[in-house]
Amino acid sequence: MLALQTLQVQWLLKLSEIPEVEEVPLFSEDAQLFLESIFSNFSLADACAVKGVERVTNHDVKAVEYVLKDKCRSHPELEKVHGSSVKLDSKKKYISL
Repeated sequence: MLALQTLQVQWLLKLSEIPEVEEVPLFSEDAQLFLESIFSNFSLADACAVKGVERVTNHDVKAVEYVLKDKCRSHPELEKVHGSSVKLDSKKKYISL
């Protein structure tokens, strides 16, 4: 779970560096640190939150995406980032890691 969340956050950070991806703006240093803190401070409570969402969605990657999106709502710069910007085929990326 931590690996999936880390991958999603790093993907979002990378997207923010690509000017052609208009849906994801270049993030301030504060927003970047906030995102990095999501996986560096990953806790048992975070894992339980993902598992709770996974019971409803029956999809681990989707559950990670929803929890990440929920966490981003608490940061003014990140709350506007569209959920589809975070999506990627992380199962394949995760396996390749």
